[in-house]
Amino acid sequence: MGRLWSAQETEFLRGNYATRPSKEIAKRLGRTRSSVWHKAGRLRLLKRPHVLEPKLAPSPALSYVMGVLLGDGWVSKDKKKRCRIHLEVKDGAFAHSFANSLSEINLNPTVWFNRNRRHGRWFVQGYSKKFYEWFHSLIMKDIHALLVDKRYKKEFIRGLYEAEGSYRFRPNRNNRLEVRLFNTKLELLSLCKACLECLGFKISLQHSRSTSCYTLNLLGGDSQTYRFFRIIKPAIKNPFGPESKTGAPEEAKELVKAIEASKDGKLEFGAYEYTLSKDRIFIQRTPVKKK
Repeated sequence: MGRLWSAQETEFLRGNYATRPSKEIAKRLGRTRSSVWHKAGRLRLLKRPHVLEPKLAPSPALSYVMGVLLGDGWVSKDKKKRCRIHLEVKDGAFAHSFANSLSEINLNPTVWFNRNRRHGRWFVQGYSKKFYEWFHSLIMKDIHALLVDKRYKKEFIRGLYEAEGSYRFRPNRNNRLEVRLFNTKLELLSLCKACLECLGFKISLQHSRSTSCYTLNLLGGDSQTYRFFRIIKPAIKNPFGPESKTGAPEEAKELVKAIEASKDGKLEFGAYEYTLSKDRIFIQRTPVKKK
């Protein structure tokens, strides 16, 4: 359990959160930015829109933010006509990754967890009129122009995959792992396809008439799938972390099923071999010995 907030700390937060950067407040109070965000969320404190000057020059953080917003977030006006950047997700790692990137482009967000929603939901919210106007003025060519090098393309893909991507093991195909991204906008997935091809991946793009949804599939088998996770490094929907709890996210559960269905309880993938611990609490990853 973290350190409790004193009355003096709470008062300082109330008086400074709207105008001072969260990083500066956290340093002054000897706390983490996440702690400051959580407390501000409980107190319903907001940043003042007019004091925020977002950094809109191309950067890895902006590329990631764009990928998330084009996938699962939104930039809109609330009932009070305030221009907000908003994300609602079930994964805390995803929420904090997005919040950190918003902070890097000077959109100091508020982060909170709502236990009243079914299964609980994480919320990330920031306000900026300038970002709102800039975001809604963009066309796909403008977004492509922001992704000036491979680092930016990688971060854009990471944001879009965390928002709209998925993976699955195929037991009927020798536990082959498939990576896919979904969206109803052809232009967006075409841009994603171009970015992945620039990173050296082979991609197919398909359309489903029944759902009016486009699907982007990663080709090349297990070696390319493993390379995708190694290069993109998504915070969620990534079954190949160094250590995963089996009772945690769905991706860990899927990996457990694949391990149990494999021969001798061992699943070899890429440069690693995955097994379950004796108590079945942890997934263990060990490097494959070169023959």
